[in-house]
This record gives sequence, structure tokens and C-alpha cells, in this order.
Amino acid sequence: MQDNDIISCLLNACFLENGGVIDGKDCVKMHDVIRDMALWITREFEAIENKFFVCEDPN
Repeated sequence: MQDNDIISCLLNACFLENGGVIDGKDCVKMHDVIRDMALWITREFEAIENKFFVCEDPN
């Protein structure tokens, strides 16, 4: 599967959102709910396994 196919699938499933155009390139951003879930999962796993370092974007 090509990168663009994966991005399209994630956009169609609403895991990613259109992020506009930056420096002439199309951008995507992770849906807030998916981002929060990913942070929660990695924090839980980090507490058990101590293998992840997670930082939240302050914006």
C-alpha cells in the first residue's frame, strides 16, 4: 500500500483531518479524539513498561 493510499484511508475513516496547505504542501492533522486516545494508551503502557516518552503539544 502506498503512503497516499494509507493517508486517504485514514482521512476517509476520520482518523485524520485536512490540515490545510503549508509551504505549498497539503497537510493533515490527527483528529483530537484519536490523539487523546493515543496519548492515553502510551501513558498507560509507559507506566507499566517504562518504554515511551510522551509530550503533549501545548497548543
